Amino acid sequence: MHLWKNERGLTLTELLAAVVLLGLIVVPLTNIGTTALRWHREDVQRNQALDLAGSKFVEVKAHVMRAGRTLPEPLVQGTFPDTELNWQVVTDGEHSRQLPVQVLEGQPIPELIRVEMVVTDARLQEITRLETVVRTRELR
Repeated sequence: MHLWKNERGLTLTELLAAVVLLGLIVVPLTNIGTTALRWHREDVQRNQALDLAGSKFVEVKAHVMRAGRTLPEPLVQGTFPDTELNWQVVTDGEHSRQLPVQVLEGQPIPELIRVEMVVTDARLQEITRLETVVRTRELR
């Protein structure tokens, strides 16, 4: 005795239902994969930007400590070699200040300068920002 009367294959309705179910499973998995890939690329770019900016930032801070707020053109902005990453340095003269003059007479008064570096991609979207306060050479 046979359980099924028609053993010739799938009907068109069964085939369409299988394709729809398969599509409902595959489409979200594809979206998850592309999103994960995009996040990975952004993380790689952010890490590369932090590495490159960190080394340039050390150079800028050293110059500010020696020479104060004035930066030569090569230390103001540029593009990191072999990348599409741009950087720009801002020394914030408005927020830089001298420490209160409550030190003993004859003691040097250090000047603090806020230095900020912004790294952007080719579309000028910000990737990372580094900021610090630098004590310049001591003023008398």
